[in-house]
Amino acid sequence: MIEIASCPLCDAPATGTRCSCGYDFTTGDPGLAIEARKTRFLSARRRLRRGFVILATLPITVAIAQAAPSVLLLLRAVWLTQLFASAYFIVGGLRTYVVARRELAAATQLQQLPSARVVR
Repeated sequence: MIEIASCPLCDAPATGTRCSCGYDFTTGDPGLAIEARKTRFLSARRRLRRGFVILATLPITVAIAQAAPSVLLLLRAVWLTQLFASAYFIVGGLRTYVVARRELAAATQLQQLPSARVVR
């Protein structure tokens, strides 16, 4: 059994057998923590893509406005919604992407480290 005072991934105090991030204190296995971080990383990538797709559809609504000026007022509201939604998804996705990528790299590196012997 490995004695750990705090989680090496998230620095949470070692209470119980498993950290809330998924790190197993009894075996030192970060497998569940890595899976949780992979899921978060992939979710951030989907959020980024969603933001870029919304932003990419903006020229379509501009083209519609040029073709039918009678709906210009309505399309201005759509443009603002598209801009704010794309900014929301892109900024939030980038923030989550960077953090999740860093955490995933740290967890993966921890899994690759060999176990050290305790010398008394």
